[in-house]
Amino acid sequence: MSSPPLVQSPVNNCRRPKGSSFFRALTSGFRKHDPLVSTLCQAATRGDEQQVSGLISQAANVNGRNEDGDTPLKCAIRYDQVGTACLLLQAGAQSNKLPTLFKAASVGSLKIARMLIDSGESVHGKSKTGKPYFVDVVAKGNLDGIKFLLENGAPVNAKNERREEVIVQVVKTDNIEITRLLLAHGANANAKDAIGEEIIVYAVKKGNVELANILLDHGADPNAESAIKHSILYTAVQSGNADMVGLLLDKGASAKLLNVLGTSILEASIGMKRFQIVKKLIEGGADVDGTDALQQPILIKVIRNPFLNNDEKVEVMKMLMANGASPETVDITFGLPAICHAVEMPSTPVVQALLSRAVNTKVRMISGQTLLTYSIDVNRQNTVEALLAQGVDVNEVDGLNRTPLMLALMKLDYNLTAKLMDYGADPTAKENQEAVKFIKAVGRKDLQELLRPREVEAGPSTPAVRHEAELPASEAPPPSYELVAGKV
Repeated sequence: MSSPPLVQSPVNNCRRPKGSSFFRALTSGFRKHDPLVSTLCQAATRGDEQQVSGLISQAANVNGRNEDGDTPLKCAIRYDQVGTACLLLQAGAQSNKLPTLFKAASVGSLKIARMLIDSGESVHGKSKTGKPYFVDVVAKGNLDGIKFLLENGAPVNAKNERREEVIVQVVKTDNIEITRLLLAHGANANAKDAIGEEIIVYAVKKGNVELANILLDHGADPNAESAIKHSILYTAVQSGNADMVGLLLDKGASAKLLNVLGTSILEASIGMKRFQIVKKLIEGGADVDGTDALQQPILIKVIRNPFLNNDEKVEVMKMLMANGASPETVDITFGLPAICHAVEMPSTPVVQALLSRAVNTKVRMISGQTLLTYSIDVNRQNTVEALLAQGVDVNEVDGLNRTPLMLALMKLDYNLTAKLMDYGADPTAKENQEAVKFIKAVGRKDLQELLRPREVEAGPSTPAVRHEAELPASEAPPPSYELVAGKV
């Protein structure tokens, strides 16, 4: 059998151009057809060996084409007619693109393929460029034909012109069945494409969980990276594919890896508001006490994140703390504990989330205030009530030598004074005396009445937290975290 002409690339070889049928129909009237060839094609299709032999003896052109542009051998192969195919081959018929064995396999004509194997044809045939013909068969996508060649020794890791193993082109067509077949015959699950990305990267980018699972089950690296050095776990997080994230974690992907910016995958997921994925990452071993590239704890970054609303912050904080994040964590710059950051932010629910973890409340804000005096300074009444309900020291003196009661009296705030007295504020403390003199000087008998000695009970009352509207600050608040940190 003479050697076939140079084959085209798998992409061009997969199917005829869409317009070819129309072109053949348009030009059919201009082509001269040999009646014997058309008859020979019909006989080859039917498997009529007697008529094929007769036509060959009448010098019918075994390499001619009928009105559809098909050769007799192609017709015999298409319908898997072993007898007529054998007669045509003996008469010198040729397959014009692929050798007959590979052409037969590519269309699933396995009887002819078997006949050719039995007659000595090799499954290791290559084109003049050195590319195995098996690559072209795989590109055609006929599962039975590919399986037949593999079972007869075809090279499962054959490479195309781009030096990619055949499994690469199969994965990139999302063909799960052929991928599974190639892997079962020893294909490399860590094969790389022309730009150096492993095929698992493609499956993750496409969001094909089933395909990714098959590759991982056959040894693909769950920590593989894309060409831009993103782990495939981070790629799955970016796409919001919680199922893919779960699969990768189950298969051993590290939840502690950083992206190219030095941000943990957990922090990135929080920033993207992928809370279902956040939960999976935490369950998969993400470091809930981890820090960013500047060593700032994740919990504090959540508290200060301007793009998360209060409910989102509380949801994430609860997940982090329930899985081991310390509510007592401190920031790297000023050593302020998380509760100070929460009190500074205008979010009582965030404060309550930390208070529910029994955090230490005997701490100072950056300018020396206690949690209570700071909250009074900035008129956050709900935060004041939450702190009191948690049992903070109502008489604690801050770094500016002030008590909560002193501030309430100087503001002439009846409701706040009453609340503080309910929780055990001591009007006789020396720090409060100037404020007591002040309310007497301005004639506020209602406030003076609140300060009269009360019958001592078992303990201070714990009224329900009122949800009053927060008042605008009556004076400029003390320096904030951002101001002192030089962030504004």
